[in-house]
This record gives sequence, structure tokens and C-alpha cells, in this order.
Amino acid sequence: MVHNEEELPKENISAYISKRLHLSYSYLANQFSKATGVHPRTLYYRTQNRNGQKN
Repeated sequence: MVHNEEELPKENISAYISKRLHLSYSYLANQFSKATGVHPRTLYYRTQNRNGQKN
């Protein structure tokens, strides 16, 4: 998925990945959590806070 200011995605990244992999977001999030010890949503919020953006 390439982000271009003129061509922003029409769906959020979790829906995009779920659709492309034919797996539910819940399953993917659980697998990510098992592998990293962090839920994807938590990681997203930490990243947003580090970049000085509001949630």
C-alpha cells in the first residue's frame, strides 16, 4: 500500500490488510500481540503520541 497525498486509501489499514490476507482483523491482531507482546492499537497510539499528534 503506497501513500500518496493525491491518492489516499479509501479504507483503513487494518481493513486493507485483512482483506488482502483473507483473515480477520481479530486473528491478525492476536497473532501480532503474541509475536510482539503489544496489541497493534497500542502500538499505533504510542506512535501517534511520539510524533506529537493527538489521538
